[in-house]
Order: sequence, then C-alpha cells, then structure tokens
Amino acid sequence: MESSNVISEKASARSAFAYALRISLITFGVETLIMFFFRYVNFYGGYFDTFLDSVILVTILTPCLYRWVYRPLLREVSLRREAQDELQAMNAKLNDYARNLEAAIEAKVTELRRTDAQYRTFLETSNDIIIVIDSDMRIVFWNHVAESAFGYTREEALGADIMMIIPERYRDRHREGFKEFLKENTLKRGSLHEVEGVRKNGAEFPIEISISSYMSEEKVFITSIIRDITERKGAEIQIKNQLGRLKALRNIDMAITASLDLRLTLNVILDQITATLHVDAADILLLNQNTMRLEYSAGRGFYSSALKNTRLRIGEGHAGRAVSEGRVVCVLDLKNEIGDFERAPMFKEEGFVCYCALPLISKGKTKGVLEAFSRKKIEHDADFLDFMEALALQAAIAIDNASLFNDLYRANLELSMAYETTLEGWSHALDLRDKETEGHSSRVTEMTVRIARTMGMTESELVHVRRGALLHDIGKMGIPDAILLKPAPLNEEEWKIMRKHPAYAYELLLPINYLRPALDIPYCHHEKWDGTGYPRELRGAEIPLSARIFSVVDVWDALGSDRPYRKAWNKEKIKDYILSLSGRDFDPKVVEVFFKMQW
Repeated sequence: MESSNVISEKASARSAFAYALRISLITFGVETLIMFFFRYVNFYGGYFDTFLDSVILVTILTPCLYRWVYRPLLREVSLRREAQDELQAMNAKLNDYARNLEAAIEAKVTELRRTDAQYRTFLETSNDIIIVIDSDMRIVFWNHVAESAFGYTREEALGADIMMIIPERYRDRHREGFKEFLKENTLKRGSLHEVEGVRKNGAEFPIEISISSYMSEEKVFITSIIRDITERKGAEIQIKNQLGRLKALRNIDMAITASLDLRLTLNVILDQITATLHVDAADILLLNQNTMRLEYSAGRGFYSSALKNTRLRIGEGHAGRAVSEGRVVCVLDLKNEIGDFERAPMFKEEGFVCYCALPLISKGKTKGVLEAFSRKKIEHDADFLDFMEALALQAAIAIDNASLFNDLYRANLELSMAYETTLEGWSHALDLRDKETEGHSSRVTEMTVRIARTMGMTESELVHVRRGALLHDIGKMGIPDAILLKPAPLNEEEWKIMRKHPAYAYELLLPINYLRPALDIPYCHHEKWDGTGYPRELRGAEIPLSARIFSVVDVWDALGSDRPYRKAWNKEKIKDYILSLSGRDFDPKVVEVFFKMQW
C-alpha cells in the first residue's frame, strides 16, 4: 500500500511539472507573438500600449490555456476520480474478501482443531493398538493400548525405533521392506497380516496388523493398526484340537462298528491316542477274568518289547492301582518312581518322563487299563484328562463288544454243534430202526453234498442240504413197525401208509424254524422226473435240486449194500440200472454229473 502511494505522488509531481512547463511555453509563445506585432504596428501612448498588450495577451492566452492546459487537467482530474472510485470499490471488495477469508480460515482452523481432537480421541480410545512412524522408522504416535500391550510408556516409545517391538529374527527383513517402500513409494493398503510382536519383557505374542501411509508437509508417515490375537489363536488351537479329538472318536466308533476284531480295534484306538494326545507311546492291559491279572494286549510307540510280558495283580503298580481305586493315576516324573516298572528291565531305556493310567470300565465292570507315556513333560490338564477318559470309555466299549461277540460266537458254535450232533443222533437212530446198513445216512449225506457243490450250490445252501440228507427218512417215525420192519413185500394198503412218510417229515420239521430250510430232501426225495413220484407228483425242475440229487445217491447206496432179502449189486449193474431210469425217475443232468465223479 505504501509503495502505491509513493508511485501516485511521483506521478502527480510529474503531471504538475508538465502543466507548469506547458503554461510557461504558451506564455512565452504569446509574448513573442505580441512583440512581433508591436514591432510592425506602432501605437502611441504608453498606457494604451500596455492595455493593448494585456488585452491581446488575455485574448490569445485564455483559449490556449483552456485548450492545452485546463481541458487536459480536467480530464486527468476526472480520470483520477474515476480511478479513485474504482480503487475504493476494489479496496472495499478486497476488505470484504479479506474479512470473509479470515472468517473462513478461522472456521477451517476451528474445524481442523475439532477434527484433530476427535482423531486423537479416537486414537486414544480405540481398542486396537495404533502406532504412527515417520520415514526414519521413528515412532511419532503411541496410544495407551500400545502401552499396555507392549509394556513401553509413551515417553519411552516416542522417538524410538519401531524395531524394538519386532522380534530380532525378523528385523532385517522389515528394514529391507521399509527401504523398498521408501524407494518405490508402494504400500498395500487394508490387507491384514498375521505376524509376531515382542513385548518389553522379551515375550513374543501373535498380532494382526494393517498398515497405510500418508503425506504431510512432504514427509511420509506410516500408520499401523495392530490387534493382539493371542486369545483368538488360543481359541483356534483349542477348536483344532477339539475337531481332531472328535475325529479320533469318530474313527474309533467306525472301527468298533466295522469290525469285531478286538486286536484291530485296539490298534486303531492306540493310533488315535498317540496322534491326538501327542504322547509318545500307549498300551492297553486287559484284565484276565480267570487269573484276575492285567495282561499286555496291544501297544504303540515303544522302542522295545519291555512291557509285553506284563502280568500285574490288581493294586500292583500304577496300572493296578488305577483299577483298584477306579480313578486316573498320573505321574509327572517317572524318574523318581521308576520302581513301579521294575517288571520291565529295559523300561529305563525308553526314556519316558510322564505317565498316565486310566481304568477301562464298561457297564460297571473293569475290562483293563489304558496307559499313556511321554518322553517330554506335558500338562495333564482338564481337557487332556477328559479326552483320555473318553478314549478309555471307547476302548472299554470295544472290549466289551468284542467279549460279548466272542461269547455269543462260542455259544452259537456250541449250539450249532449240539444241533448237528442231535441230527446225527436222530439219523443213526433212524438207521437202527429201519435196519439200514451201518453208516448209510452219513454216506448218502456226504455224497449228496459233494454233488450239490459240484453243481453250483452255495455253502449256505449246502448246510441245509446236509441236514436234509441226514433227516431224509425222519418221516418213517410215523410208520408202524409192522409195516416198516415187515420182511415180506408190502401190500397196496401198506404201501399207501408207507408213502405217507414224506408228508410226516413235512409235518414234523415245518414248525422248527431251524430245520425248515432243510425240508426239500425229506419231503421230495421220492418225487420222479416224469411226475409219477409221491407225495405231490412233481415233474422235472419242479422237484428241488437237492431232492433230485439225493434220489440218485439214495438208490446207489441202497443197491450197493446187503439187505436181508438180497445181496449187494456191483457198481456196473447199479450204473446200468440208474442210466436206464435217467429221464424217467432221475434228472438226466444229475445222473451225468454223478457218473463223472469218482465213487
């Protein structure tokens, strides 16, 4: 403003000088003209000359001054007034603008102060760790959460190198990455990284970090938002362990349901125990109900066979104590209690440190003991013991199921043998009553089974074929001795009664579920291929295959044996006889197969 005033004063001085010079030049010019005029025009009288000179001077000077001095002066004054008015208007606008600008600046400053206060409040009250560093990797902001998480106060942290919260093994990599960022000015925003931080006391802990950068006064700053994820990682590990344990229990369930082989099931259980509980070895001792001793049954993870000869009384050693007291027995330092394993001289070579034994109890009965060994110290916390108890329960159930199955299998086997023995006894009794030759029923039974197997019958079918063959004449129990044992030929009435013995067999065996599938031979072995047999006059394939086979075998054995009323036929004669009846009494296919076999 001062310089513009100085310039204006200089301009006014130059303008005044120009007008003064212009007046002087006009006056000089007019006087010169008047002098020339009076030189050539001579007037007399001094007053008159003076008066005339003044009149001429005024007459000439006035329009000249008006034209070259006054009018420019008026124009300049007018222009100056206009300029001054414009300048004042501009000054007014500038003043208004300045006032508005000042107000806007003040409002902006107030807003920035409020935003800064809000931002700082957010940073300080955030539940996350917030750290800001400059381009020299020096900390310029450190909120209260960072203080409690890392252990450094704000005074200790501000101005310190950010590397103090990074584990030493990662520092070189972080420095190189930061230099690369400053060089290329590239930074991934918003992405989360799981890394490790280090506290003031040197303890490392997992953190999740998100970083971003910004420029301020041509300086680069990095903002890090960090979250302590120790609890989350612990929860993830716990969930992973629980899923692993559920999977282990599922595998054991599948092993129990898929197989009744106790040894296979115990091996699956031991595999799951060592893998899921992270123990080095495990074994299962089963309680022998006869000797009441705990005996080694299966093991995993042992270097030697140190424990394979284990035979403990109840109450003896840790395992025996677990059974007698009905509870878990854990030893955290086996070196001080190795005496309990004196039963295994090579046990010391295993190098076990920790031990745990659980009784295997199912339906209130002790089945054995589950033992777990570790070569390093492990914590037997509640989760560990709960899961081990669950595994012990599964093992007890598997042992109980296998025992029940074995008992049931033995009972079923004994029952089946009793049935077979009973059937053989019945068959022998029938032979004795009917005066059959010794071993007739057993011979025809074995021959019938051989032919039936050759003709493609299954093993399950052969079981019923064998029983039917043994009981082929069971219906004769309903025939009176006078007819059955008559030495002379039977008359027509007697034959009618004799032909009822297949029906008697049917009535006798049908109510017995166990023998119902074996009815084909006792009921149908007197049917003939051409339909002339009895009791139902079945024809061809209507006759059960087992009955068709037996009818050939029965005739072969009967004709080849001595009877009171005739001597035994030789094999050639019997063969000719059977071949002559093929297609009439006998199934031709059965006859063909019969004679291809060696008898």
